[in-house]
This record gives sequence, structure tokens and C-alpha cells, in this order.
Amino acid sequence: MKGLVALGATLVLALTGCSTGMQGLSDSSAGDDSSPSGKSPSTSSDAGGQESWASGACPEEDGCLSTGFTVASDGFSFANWRGEGNLDVDSMITLFGRSDVCAEGSGEECELLPAAQQWLTQANSSLSSGRCEGFAVLSQSLYDGVYALSELDGTAQVTADLRHSSSATAVDPPSGII
Repeated sequence: MKGLVALGATLVLALTGCSTGMQGLSDSSAGDDSSPSGKSPSTSSDAGGQESWASGACPEEDGCLSTGFTVASDGFSFANWRGEGNLDVDSMITLFGRSDVCAEGSGEECELLPAAQQWLTQANSSLSSGRCEGFAVLSQSLYDGVYALSELDGTAQVTADLRHSSSATAVDPPSGII
């Protein structure tokens, strides 16, 4: 679980800009055998009027490849959210270790080193904008078997079965996204 927390926290800093770069995504519920999920891919037009495949598989003759990841089952079923950043001194100690974040001689009460305090402030600022990059990486990591779904919820059969239990504020996606 510590690795999962570290991965999520690191991604918060490395990857920001949740509301950009996802234009044209949609999910199709029409069924046929043309994709690994058994669902027909949906299409949309890009800015140049070209038809593009937005979900599911796309034709290999168009140079497309599919991992088999299906948003409906392999993605999260709840919306991205924003709120106060929720990392604190204890989170920093868990992620990086007391000796790497606490000033020498600070005793039981950890006084963060200046660099650790700066990282914490920056991470919490990024978290206040949403957690979308973490959603993408974690859902793909669960799909790839890097993490076991049972680590998060022993009853979930697919990622979409996971439920968000916080009172955080949902982030409305920009127009054109799903």
C-alpha cells in the first residue's frame, strides 16, 4: 500500500493539467464483436473534421492497437474530485521516511526540512485541482496487474465496482469529455 501511496503522490507533482488533452472521449454501449470488450467503438470528429475512434478498439488497418482496457469496467465509476490537499507530515514520513523529511533534532514532532515542506505544499496545491492523472495511472496499473484490486476492496470484481466514500467536491469535466 505504501508503494501505491507513493506512486499516487509522485504523479500528482509530475503530471498536472487534469482538464486538458482529453477532448473527444466517449463510451459506447452498442454491442458487436468488433472490439475486445464486445462493444462497438464509438467515433467522433476531431477539429479537422476527421473521424477518430474514441473508445474501444479501432481498426488495425488504421494503425490502431488495443490493450483491451475498457473504460466501462476497467475505469473508475465515480468522478474526479477536488478539495483540500490531504497530505500532511505523517504522509511525508510514510512516503519518504522520517530521516529524509524531518530536520535533525526535531524529536517526536517532525519539523519538515525546507525541501520536504515545499514538496508537501506543491503536492497539496496540485491535489486541490483534482486527481485525474492518478485515476488514469491507477486504473491502468490495476488492469495490468501491478496492483491487486483486492488491496483496495476485497469485494470488487472490476475497477468500476470501487466506490468513493469521501465528501470531496466532484470536478465537472470540461465540455466535450465523456
